[in-house]
Order: sequence, then C-alpha cells, then structure tokens
Amino acid sequence: MGGPRNSREGPLIGVRLSGKVSNSWFDQLPLHVATHACENFGLLLLRGPNTKRQFVSKLDWIKSGHIGYSFLKNGPEAMVDKLAELERKRPNDNSLYRARFGVFFEWLRNRDDDPAFDAIRDPVRAFIFETYPVPKGALVLGVENPKRKFHTHRTLSKERRLNLTKTGHALLQRGFVRRNDSNHFELLRYIPSDVADEVAHELNRVFTVSHTAKKLGLTRATIDSLLANKLILPHFKHIGAVPGFGKEEAFILQSSFECITAI
Repeated sequence: MGGPRNSREGPLIGVRLSGKVSNSWFDQLPLHVATHACENFGLLLLRGPNTKRQFVSKLDWIKSGHIGYSFLKNGPEAMVDKLAELERKRPNDNSLYRARFGVFFEWLRNRDDDPAFDAIRDPVRAFIFETYPVPKGALVLGVENPKRKFHTHRTLSKERRLNLTKTGHALLQRGFVRRNDSNHFELLRYIPSDVADEVAHELNRVFTVSHTAKKLGLTRATIDSLLANKLILPHFKHIGAVPGFGKEEAFILQSSFECITAI
C-alpha cells in the first residue's frame, strides 16, 4: 500500500463527507487511489527516485502527501508536466524512466491488481511511450508499446544493423550526440523515429574509402591524396569524422579524378 493511512486520507475524508466534492478528475478518484497517489508521487518529489519506502518517516509521508496533492488536485496534466520537468533535468547518463521515477514508478507498477489505479497508470504510461526510447512490444505498466517513438545511439545502430561509429557521426551532424572528453559519442537527446529512418536511409548509401576505391577502379592511395589536398570532400565533413562517400560524393570523386588525369 502507500504510506501511513492518515497522511492525506484524513483531510480528504473530511472534504468528501462535507459534500464539497467537485466533478474534477481528482475528486472523482477512489479515496485509496487519491491518497496513495498523493503520497507516492509526493515522495518522488520530496526524496528522489532512489528512496526506500520502508525507511520513510511518518513526517515525510505527511509532507509527501501534501506535495503530491498540490499537483494531483490540478489533474493528470499537472502530474505529467512535472514528470516531464524531471526528465528535462535528468543527468547525462543512460538511465531511463524506471530510474528517473524510481519509487513512484515501482509503487504504481505494484498496483496492477487494482484497476482503479488505471486513472494514474494510463497518463503515466502514455507519457513514457511518448517520451522515452521504449521498444515496440515492450510492457510498461501492463500494456505493450504499440510503436517505438524514439531511439538511442545504440538502439538505432543495433535495430537497423548500422555501423555504430558511422551512426554516431550522422547523429553528430544532426546535433543528437556530442563527443565527450574521452572522444566517445554522448547522447544529448533521444532520436525520433523519423530521424532514425533518415539516418538509416543515409548510412545504407555511405561507403568506406576502400569500398569506394574498388567501385570506381581507383587505388586507396589516390583517394587519400585527393582528400589530403581537399580536391574532394567526404560525406561527413566535421573534424574527426571517418572518411566515407555517398553516391553523390562518389560521382564528384570520379569526375575530379577524370579531370585531373585529363590534364
């Protein structure tokens, strides 16, 4: 269950017995759903995602209930907006929604035997599906994700069978990753599925220098010389990018070589 039964339940019972209950989303929640949702959502905001519920003091449960109520009384949108704020402030790590919302998410996940909690589960799940790189078919709070909306660098590379390094360079050019101090690619934001499609389409048409040389009947040394003298440009043009050529660059490369040999 939630925290101590009297942290928010007493005031809520008083309001409902007084006949002052409105038609708002919150006032229509069953009492046990309203009180426990306030406590556990508030606990996330008060103590953070890694809090262990069994070690929370009675005073902190009361504080949590008041904090949660200050959001939930304004409807599910206010709750989701706060979750979105927590995501925007996330640290630069690879953790996803379970780590971000920890104690609140685990409490909600363990209420799956009571359909009354769907009023809380449904908007939280919808937010997760619309915000995080959840694979198609993955279960979140008892429901399968019908469609992947986002990728990480690694999931894009793995699912589309793309070279991890080339994928990183394509994402770097689009502003989705950066190079960290160790010169590794670091994800800045999740990659929408339409951008993932675009990257996959692009990279399936970008070839290595060796492959391009063989295709055009040139030596690797010839292409390296043209690159070194900036007579041609590779597909990825930022500093430190791996040399590679798409169809357009290959055509320019072939034309440049023909012009040079004709002189």
